[in-house]
Amino acid sequence: MDDVERGGAAGAETSTIGAVAASGRERRMTAGRKRDAVLRVLRGEPLEILSRELAVTASDVSRWQDAFLDAGAAA
Repeated sequence: MDDVERGGAAGAETSTIGAVAASGRERRMTAGRKRDAVLRVLRGEPLEILSRELAVTASDVSRWQDAFLDAGAAA
């Protein structure tokens, strides 16, 4: 009997994993998306919630924010 016939939790878990991986590959973090994320944090959105929504680490968002602020100071 294969996974399709069994169904249940194992089938649900693997189908969810595939869906998450596929959507992650489709949503590339462009410079514009990074800028928008940083602006959302600067406007007061919680870093942890935003990073979960974007499927990136909070460290990534913090690094983008530092680069954004450094570029602004250099200009």
